[in-house]
Amino acid sequence: DVYLPRYGGIERVIEALARVQRAQGDEPEVLTRRLEARAPGREILAGVPVERLGRALRPAPLHYAEVVAAGARWARRARR
Repeated sequence: DVYLPRYGGIERVIEALARVQRAQGDEPEVLTRRLEARAPGREILAGVPVERLGRALRPAPLHYAEVVAAGARWARRARR
């Protein structure tokens, strides 16, 4: 649902998974939704690239639609 700096159960699992993947030589990248307008769209946290998708403070149905569309654009770019 979200990622660091918010810190809950799923965030801890994803952070731990990304650290293990990095330790094994993989290059994990985290895609999450943007909850706050001041949150950067892209940053590196603990060596892991994090991309926040969508615009903050949008009504939930619009926000989720934007996140799905942004995720699809990210996947197309990643395949190139």
